[in-house]
Amino acid sequence: MKSEFDAAKAKSLIGKSVVIGFSYIDKDDNLIDQEQLFGAIINFNERVCVVKIKSTGNEMTLPPVVEAFAEAAKGEYRNKKTGEVVTDPDLTVAWTIRIPTPDN
Repeated sequence: MKSEFDAAKAKSLIGKSVVIGFSYIDKDDNLIDQEQLFGAIINFNERVCVVKIKSTGNEMTLPPVVEAFAEAAKGEYRNKKTGEVVTDPDLTVAWTIRIPTPDN
């Protein structure tokens, strides 16, 4: 059963800083790549979560799953690929994306 969207909680996340992690896997659950982005939530409603990415200023949309966002532990978060560092973000969220292969 799908949980009901918590509009008040979603609204409370607007303006919060977030570390976003993506793990890309193949059909056998083997890790292909990982990506990390930092940004601020600028909109969150039943249809979409919009994050403004700090390094580019671009907007990224994420699924509007309030429960996926967790309070971040205090400290420095370093993007291993870019060297970018964010200190004491408000939230973290992680997504796993299965990459289709030609034989899928």
